[in-house]
Amino acid sequence: MFKRARWLTAGAAVGFGGSVWLQRRLRSAVSRYLPDEVAERAGARATRARTDLREAIDEGRTAMRQREQELRSRLLPGERRGGPSIEARHRHLHVLEGGGEASGPAAEPAPRR
Repeated sequence: MFKRARWLTAGAAVGFGGSVWLQRRLRSAVSRYLPDEVAERAGARATRARTDLREAIDEGRTAMRQREQELRSRLLPGERRGGPSIEARHRHLHVLEGGGEASGPAAEPAPRR
């Protein structure tokens, strides 16, 4: 008889504890989906995404400027020593490609091919 009473008491305690645990878990799950909580989480995510995007753009621009500076120093070494400007080189290339006559003081005749 004591055996049955002990198991009855143990079963009731486990059942009661399980139901209390389940109620707490359900309440916390429901509270996460209340409109205020959802709005707060969405706002935090939007702020974090905006910050990440801004940092990515800044990092990309920095990398772009560094790469452009590297390419300019490699391809246009005369520019630092007073060579022709980029615009003059562009006009010269335009004439070489058969783009017509260039105008201005840096105009050169197009070579024949």
